[in-house]
Parts: sequence; C-alpha cells; structure tokens
Amino acid sequence: MTNNSETINTVLVTAVGAPPGLNALRALQESGRYHLVASDADRMSPSLYTAGVRGHVLPKANHPDYIPALMRLIKAEKIDLVIP
Repeated sequence: MTNNSETINTVLVTAVGAPPGLNALRALQESGRYHLVASDADRMSPSLYTAGVRGHVLPKANHPDYIPALMRLIKAEKIDLVIP
C-alpha cells in the first residue's frame, strides 16, 4: 500500500471475469490515469485481452499456488495497488 506522498501508476485488478472486477477495470480504464494489469483464473476471460491492459492468468484464489503466483505478478509488473 502506498502513502499519500507516493504516486499510484500501475494497478492490478483481479477476478476480471466477474462483474465486480470487470466494472472496476472499465472504470479505471475510462479514467486514463493508470497502467492496468488484469488477472483471472479463466484464460478465456475476455477482459484479459482488453486493449491497453496487460492480462495474466492466475490460479483460482483457493488454490495453494495463488498467493505465490500473485506475489510474483505484483513484483514482475511493479504493481502499486491491487484491487481484489
């Protein structure tokens, strides 16, 4: 998490295959203020392939590999904020 003196540049929205994640992704994309990264467990989720969004497939949240995969993604993409 960032404090008020830091700038949020890159945002990860998880579960973009479900309406809440998709709506958050769309709202952030419309703002045009952030570099967006999206993740979902379903590689067929259309939101992963949205123009201007870097999409990643992660294990389901209840899978033991989810947290390690999420942490690797956060580090690799230099995520400033995660919207679960």
